[in-house]
Amino acid sequence: MRVLHIIPSLDKEDGGPSVALPIMAEAVADLGVHVDVATTLTKQNAAVLGIPFGVVQHTKGYGTIYFPRQTRFYKISFPLVRWLRKHAREYDLIHIHGLFSFAPVVAGWCAKLCKIPFIIRPLGVLQSWGMKNRKPFLKMASFSLIERPLLESANAIHYTSQMEAEEASRLKCQSDDIVIPLAVPAVSPTLLNPELFYNSYPHTKKRKIILFLSRIDTKKGLELLIDAFATMPYSHERPVLVIAGSGNDDYVAGLKLRCSKLNLADDLIWTGHLDSERKLSALTAAHIFVLPSQAENFAIALLEAMNVGKACITTPNVALASEPVTKGCLCVVPEDSAQWAQAMAELLLHDNVREMLGRKAQLCVKQYYSVHAMARSLLHLYRNITKHHNENGMGSTICEHADC
Repeated sequence: MRVLHIIPSLDKEDGGPSVALPIMAEAVADLGVHVDVATTLTKQNAAVLGIPFGVVQHTKGYGTIYFPRQTRFYKISFPLVRWLRKHAREYDLIHIHGLFSFAPVVAGWCAKLCKIPFIIRPLGVLQSWGMKNRKPFLKMASFSLIERPLLESANAIHYTSQMEAEEASRLKCQSDDIVIPLAVPAVSPTLLNPELFYNSYPHTKKRKIILFLSRIDTKKGLELLIDAFATMPYSHERPVLVIAGSGNDDYVAGLKLRCSKLNLADDLIWTGHLDSERKLSALTAAHIFVLPSQAENFAIALLEAMNVGKACITTPNVALASEPVTKGCLCVVPEDSAQWAQAMAELLLHDNVREMLGRKAQLCVKQYYSVHAMARSLLHLYRNITKHHNENGMGSTICEHADC
């Protein structure tokens, strides 16, 4: 079986989807599936990273093909269109990640015209928060004309949580929905070393650390977190709040101004985006992990923190926290700064409670969010879709449309 994944960006600074897809691609490839990933990249980043366009880059058992973007908005890439017209028919199934962006839309229409079965993973953009707070009028117009027809033509809609599926259901799309959670690979204890983080920020070594590690965005609840941190009680030295991630420059500047007015400069660290060893080191050094989001269709960053045994605080708006299997593994606190201040203070004060919560979280990930379980579920889905497609006389992937 040959499967093509399409995603607008694999830049880790774009958030969880860019982290999750390589894990997904590698896991499915390990089960014997031929997997390729097509995505877009700016010419500047391609030059910095030394990535050639239009050439398959093989890594960890699967291939990745990058195409140049012509615009920042919508991530338009005409070379991607030309490549899809020529090569889409070589795949048995296309797994599309995203909506309201150029790459997912052209991939969906190409699959539809070429009669190739395809799956869409919406990445949470159909949730109420995103539809109401991200260009709502433009988004609803686009949804009516473009995204709804694509969703209703797809062989399946892949949601990563029950909450995401339930929220999307209000749009009343006629589609086959399936929930397959994301996963993170197990981390060897030998890699859990905080020294890289301490070397970068020596003054944190003897202080308790509260870590936020995610994309910096208006939906992440950072205003609530900053206000809670400013008022939280503490028995000895004030803990340090680490905000790890990148985002819109103006928005980040506004958050820093808020912190300055609250006199938090000596107790707050902005690391920028952390990846690979630096991210793992920050997670290891942290005493608690916090994610006060107003909306999350899954929350891969939260799962990563659970995976290394961190006690985590989050809101009921985070889908991972609403799953039955995570009950008792997370500290779930409503969006109220006073309650957040108290929850953070209590977890930092009671080492035994914090350690117990971390152990439960780590065990939960091992039991219910393993990479192997995710891969088996995806392979089962792929096989069912392609089998049904072939049995209904649509098995040929020879494109019958000159414009595909």
